[in-house]
Formats: sequence, C-alpha cells, structure tokens
Amino acid sequence: MTGIAAADMFMVATVTFKLLYAVIVLNHRRRRVIHFEVTQNPSQAWLARQIIEAFPWDTAPRYLLGDRDTSYGICFHRSRTHLSLNKDCPNPRSIQPPSAGKLVAFPEVGGLHHRYERCAA
Repeated sequence: MTGIAAADMFMVATVTFKLLYAVIVLNHRRRRVIHFEVTQNPSQAWLARQIIEAFPWDTAPRYLLGDRDTSYGICFHRSRTHLSLNKDCPNPRSIQPPSAGKLVAFPEVGGLHHRYERCAA
C-alpha cells in the first residue's frame, strides 16, 4: 500500500446553485488526504496540475488509481471492459482462439493492469 494513491473528482452545488468541481488525492498507506482543490472550470490541464502539486519533488507513488472519468484522458479507457457494453471494451477486439498464437500480456497503468492478446510466433 505504500506505493498506491487514489484520485477522485466530484461536484458540489453551492447555495446559489453554481457547480464546483473538486479533486481529492488520498494516500492508501495511511488513508489520509494528500491534496484537495476546487474549481469552477475543470480541465485536463488543471487536473494534471493538481496531481503535480499533490506529489512534489520525488514523492509520487508508483501507482495512481483514478475512476473512469474522461477528465483523466482517454488512454487506458479504450481497452478496459465495461458492464454497460456487455463486458466489451469501447474499441472491440475479435475473439482470438488458441491457434492464433502465444498469449502476450501488455501492461497498462504502470503494470497495475494488463491487456492480453495472442501474437503469432
């Protein structure tokens, strides 16, 4: 758990019905808040900046877990399966029988997850 942190975003409605967007980064080792910030206009650049500010110098964990929010970018979401797609992924892959070749693992998210495909020898 020492090398894992998690980031999540959520919305909060103000008294005047304006929406504020918040990001929170948690350390899994001690389950404590590392960073918290709020904005009215979130963007991928703003979110990336928050992650940089959460981990100054060389304190970044090996793995950073995030939900499937597209604010984090679209890479890593294209090959993961989704229940809403009948356990298929947004970029569907054909079924690969064992005769198609050797099974090869492709690491994603810094090796935390893997995508598997068959490659001819």
